[in-house]
Amino acid sequence: MGVFTARSLEPYNECMEFPIETWRSLVDTFHDTMIATAHLADARRDLSGKREDGSKRDDGEWTLRDMVAHLIDSFSNNHQRFVRLQLESSLSFPGYDADSWRAVQKVDSLDYRLLCDMWKACNGYLLSVIGGIEEKTLTNVWQSPEGPKTLGFLVEDYFSHIAWHLDFFECRVRELLSAEQR
Repeated sequence: MGVFTARSLEPYNECMEFPIETWRSLVDTFHDTMIATAHLADARRDLSGKREDGSKRDDGEWTLRDMVAHLIDSFSNNHQRFVRLQLESSLSFPGYDADSWRAVQKVDSLDYRLLCDMWKACNGYLLSVIGGIEEKTLTNVWQSPEGPKTLGFLVEDYFSHIAWHLDFFECRVRELLSAEQR
C-alpha cells in the first residue's frame, strides 16, 4: 500500500494533509467549475474592459482554455516524474516553458470540453499513481533546472499548484462575469 492514502506527508510538509479522497473531490469540483464556465473559455477584455473573443487577454493573462491546457501539461510532466522517480533514485528531466508548449500544441483550436474532461481523467489516474507510491521512494530526486527536488516534494507541490490554479481560475471567472455584465 502506498504512503499517500489518508495520512499526512510528514516530515515532508507538516501542514499539508494529503487524503486522496479529498483531492479527488477537489478534482471533481474544479472540473465542474470548468464545465460551468465553458462560455467564458476564450473570453478576454481589452484595457477598457470591453469583452472580445481571442486567445489571450490584452494584459497578457491566460484565458480559461489556456489555464486548463496548462494543467494538462502539468499532469503530463508530473506523471512522468512520479512514475520514473519510483524506479530510479535520481533523474534529470528538462524544465517546462508554458508559452512554448502552448504555441506548439495549438491550444486555441482544441475543444474546451475535451480539455476539461481530459484534465479530470488524467488527474483521476494520477491520484491512483500517487496512492501507490511507496514511502522509500519519496526521497528519490529529480535534478531539475532549479535544483534537486524530491518525489515527496513534487507530489506536494503538484497539488499546491492545482489549488493555486483553482483559486486563480475562480478569480478570472468572477472578473469575466463582471465584465460581461457591463
